[in-house]
Amino acid sequence: MKIWEIEVELAVLKTRTFAGPPTEAEAIRLARMAILNEIHLVHFLKWHNPANIAHPLPVETIIDNDTQIVSFSEVPE
Repeated sequence: MKIWEIEVELAVLKTRTFAGPPTEAEAIRLARMAILNEIHLVHFLKWHNPANIAHPLPVETIIDNDTQIVSFSEVPE
């Protein structure tokens, strides 16, 4: 059996939620820092707490219906 690696290009919407800064300007500054990897994204996990149990929910939504294959290659064993 062969193993194949496929890289695709598509648009993804990522939602990050966080609590903390009291002003919109400070929240925007922190969001920019996260986008530029200046702070770790663990602070921006989206949490759900239905029964006092916190667990991460998916934060990505595919918004592109025109996925393009960028590369296709066999992975050596």
